[in-house]
Amino acid sequence: MAICPVGWTCADIGAATPTGSQSVDANGSWTIEGGGPDIWGTADAFHYVWQTLAADGVIQARIAAQQNINAWAKAGLMLRQSTDAGSPYYAVLVTPGQGILVQYRAVSGGMTSTAAQIAGAAPAFVRVGRSGNTYTAYTSADGLTWTAIPGSVTTLSITGGVLEGMAVSSHTSAEAGFATIDAVKPG
Repeated sequence: MAICPVGWTCADIGAATPTGSQSVDANGSWTIEGGGPDIWGTADAFHYVWQTLAADGVIQARIAAQQNINAWAKAGLMLRQSTDAGSPYYAVLVTPGQGILVQYRAVSGGMTSTAAQIAGAAPAFVRVGRSGNTYTAYTSADGLTWTAIPGSVTTLSITGGVLEGMAVSSHTSAEAGFATIDAVKPG
């Protein structure tokens, strides 16, 4: 596995096979490879690259490209309570064949829910934000002007800091899939 860049933490979450990896070029363009059956259900399996967000804030990026291993393969941005596979989280995820999904898990080990689903695929500018216990997902045509995804506003009882980062799952344990993510702005 490639070394995780300074300032970031990189790891597979849950039973993510094949093992994931990541690299970032001099221009800040990430290539993240992730295996794992899904980010869904009561426990997730994917590759995650993250920093800590101490309080309120946003992370935004462009999912520039995504390998179409499965229509449900996912690449996007996530705010997550911990690295536990069943951790509460909030995410906006781009898929090759199912549009852009806003998903969350409200309690540890609970079932994942879909807050919103809209048309779209890579390339796509996406953003997730936290203000207190309110989480919102956004899209943008240019990475400058953001529009909240209808139905995405969700209240979660996650206290303290969260992990903010980029998540990739191939939706299969047979092979890893990659995504290219750029214009990443955490915090």
